[in-house]
Amino acid sequence: MSLFEVAGTDEVYEYVRTEVNTQCREAKSFVESLWARANTYVDPDLPLKMPREFHQRFWELYLASAFLDSGLPLVPRRSERVVAGPDLCVSMRPETRIWVEAVAALPGTGPDAVHEGTPGIAREVPDDPIKLRLLNVFDEKCRKHASYLEKGVVGASDPYVIAINAAMVPSAMLEREVPRIVRSLLPIGDGIVHLDRRSLKAVGSGHKYQSSITKLSGGEVPTDLFLDCRFRPVSAVLYSCADAFNHASETGAELLLLHNPLALNPLELGFLRRGREFWVELTLKEETWPLSDNV
Repeated sequence: MSLFEVAGTDEVYEYVRTEVNTQCREAKSFVESLWARANTYVDPDLPLKMPREFHQRFWELYLASAFLDSGLPLVPRRSERVVAGPDLCVSMRPETRIWVEAVAALPGTGPDAVHEGTPGIAREVPDDPIKLRLLNVFDEKCRKHASYLEKGVVGASDPYVIAINAAMVPSAMLEREVPRIVRSLLPIGDGIVHLDRRSLKAVGSGHKYQSSITKLSGGEVPTDLFLDCRFRPVSAVLYSCADAFNHASETGAELLLLHNPLALNPLELGFLRRGREFWVELTLKEETWPLSDNV
């Protein structure tokens, strides 16, 4: 089944389907290339959902294609167990399956929602509200994992990865030195500079400790979940702001993989081998994988 056979209720889907301009025509071609490459590894009803959930379904296709391009052994969505489980399944060894649950963060509603800025008017990037949106979908997919375990779809020893896309959240692509998803799950706050009292010269730098965000309602939302044993079932988080119009020339080159230092079933370092990878030792570490012509 073609991805763009029928009219849809998703506004962006309709722009792309009808190719209203050059950008939409290019986006349509790109999404169709992802479908041709990865359709075996995503839910077979994806073409039926895309007309009303364009970006969410794009994210699944994009992830699957990035995994394939990285040489990861994705499992086709054929067996009853795989179809009933998280969005993607990687079989590293016969006895080990890595499950990946994809989710797209939304701007939200209510007082803590993230709104588009006014053109021509400068504003501070709403960092904490964006982090709240990321934490909201993280929590949602943690609860989904518990459901998978209860049903026996996912094994207790299977690694579980939550893949979050924030392209639909205004200003989410505007980052600081330490990426926002890292600062959402580890207690890393604003950057600080250490000054010599006499010379007033900078002699060092670091970050404030931030273990929570205060919502406008006064409630506290923790930002240290990867230091909380309750979240040990989550092996890692994958993160991206890619969409059908804005993405790396090499699929997945912008992906960020953050390992949970307390994971019950940790991923091996270098699991994805593209984009950036963060893990915790005595300090936060980073690796940037170079672009490659082939794998």
